[in-house]
Amino acid sequence: MTAAAKKAKSPLGRVTSLGPKLPWQSALLLPRGWDDLRSAITYFNQPFPDGEFVLLHGRLEGTPQVRFGGGAPRMNGYILGADGYRIGFSAFGDSRDLQIDIEANAENLLLFGQINLFNNQTWLRNIEVVDRRWVGRLRPRYAGKPRVITPETVRDRVISLLREAIPVASQSIIDEIGRSADEIVRFASVEGINSVERLILHAHLPRTIEQGEAAQRALELLAAFRGI
Repeated sequence: MTAAAKKAKSPLGRVTSLGPKLPWQSALLLPRGWDDLRSAITYFNQPFPDGEFVLLHGRLEGTPQVRFGGGAPRMNGYILGADGYRIGFSAFGDSRDLQIDIEANAENLLLFGQINLFNNQTWLRNIEVVDRRWVGRLRPRYAGKPRVITPETVRDRVISLLREAIPVASQSIIDEIGRSADEIVRFASVEGINSVERLILHAHLPRTIEQGEAAQRALELLAAFRGI
């Protein structure tokens, strides 16, 4: 393979292990769901449903502590809300990079995770530090491939390629179905979407989960027509 050919494939990286071989095909690698980061919670003195996924915005209290004993290491810490109430958070396994990220954002900490009610205390588990650019939005979740590429890396690659990939993917759908763009949009019948390009965009980055699911269903039907 020539150096030029390798360079042409480089934008996808290991995303090729998930199917796409050309950069524009990444627009058709749809997310499996979305993390709802549209609202960050800053006041913690409130009831939280057990098992709910939430985005907390506060500041770190002290320094997270890592304990070793009888299994995988566990990191525990606390995030303080604007009202002075705190919620504990925990992470299992090798959490060194996570701890560095948490401490680097100590004064303006955004943590996403799942509420766990235990011994009359509220904890946040399966935590991650959220990039501020996602606050107020639905963040897509993509499949990864163990020991090949993480879901986070897939998301970064796909999102970075969407602007250039969507127009090419849109034209590919129109050409393969053999119908006009307007006919395809009417067939898709997704509220708020008036072009094939926006249909693809909202299948990745919808305004609501319902819109994203509707856009994905429409693309799946179109894929059946295309024979892929």
